[in-house]
Amino acid sequence: MSDSSIACATRRLAAWGQGDVRRLFESVPGLLEAGDDEARAKAATLLTDLLDLQIDDPSSVKHGQFPMQLGGSGGDLNCCLFLMPMLVRLLEKHAAALDAPLRVRLDAATRLALLAAERRWDEEIFDLSRDHKAYTNVFLLYIQALLLGARLYGDDRLQRAAEAQWRCRFNHISYFGVDEFVSQDYNNVNERTLRRMHGVAANGQMRHEIALVRHHLAALQLAVTHPRLKVQVAGSARDYRRALAPGPREPGCLAEPGNNDPCPLHELIDAYHHRQFPYHVRGRATPLPYHFQSWQQPTAALGSMTGGNYFWQQLHCVVAVGHSETQRDMLLVPGSYTIANGLVRQDRGRALCLFTRGPNTLLRTQRLTPDVAYMGSASG
Repeated sequence: MSDSSIACATRRLAAWGQGDVRRLFESVPGLLEAGDDEARAKAATLLTDLLDLQIDDPSSVKHGQFPMQLGGSGGDLNCCLFLMPMLVRLLEKHAAALDAPLRVRLDAATRLALLAAERRWDEEIFDLSRDHKAYTNVFLLYIQALLLGARLYGDDRLQRAAEAQWRCRFNHISYFGVDEFVSQDYNNVNERTLRRMHGVAANGQMRHEIALVRHHLAALQLAVTHPRLKVQVAGSARDYRRALAPGPREPGCLAEPGNNDPCPLHELIDAYHHRQFPYHVRGRATPLPYHFQSWQQPTAALGSMTGGNYFWQQLHCVVAVGHSETQRDMLLVPGSYTIANGLVRQDRGRALCLFTRGPNTLLRTQRLTPDVAYMGSASG
């Protein structure tokens, strides 16, 4: 697709008043289900313009990707992983409502997006011992894409690949824990993806293991969340700064789908709502590893972590005090985006935080050509 065609499609899409490409894709089924010709015509126009955004340069690492935002470059290699459920849904449930040329084009775009999903890890470098399982949520989305592609096209190779990659993920969690485990936004993605994977997986053992992982993630999330302040207090989160404003930041696993849930969490949720104070929990995650703790009183909580320094958004220590989710204050250490090697020693309600100004593993092992000047400025 030429740059001028993409620019024209972007201008037309901007008129919908939504810049998030994923949200725009999600609008298509509703229009197709409206039942009238005008809505179906709008859906066809919207879908055509969205498909125009797909990058079709075979030599590019972005081949098959879409931009996350209108006007974006398509550089986020996770976009196709997020879009795959919607693309498959359109083909499986709404293909009959599309005219033949658009149906053929949607199928071609889905196949190309599936190829992009398979190539997700081809050109990315990660930290020592982490392989390409940098984020639990992204790796689950990757396996989900393989499962959905296998079901849609009856592809045994994709099914085998999905089961093999699930084995990698399950082993990783079993031995090391999860990455970014207290990042609420990430774990809400985990929750939705695991539910969908459970419904798609054809392998009974895989479904059983998916249920175990979902239960494990929910237990971790609820354990470090203060039930009165409604915020996670354990350090090592990428999105803590969103919790500075008053309001609930509870795990998505609390929103259970009801009696049809393949992995009911009633006991975990009941224990969370009836927590006895003082309360203390500790554990570990990732192969680096990092160790986390959370010490909670009725109106205060202290959380800490050691290790896990591969993101400049990481926190080593967090304190929350207050009476409710609308009446609370928080302290974050470090308080700004910084790449810091640190050590935290926690003794109940007290924490000693030590930090160094040395090069970090993020800079030493995850860049193709480490920049000495950048490493010096980042560490200082």
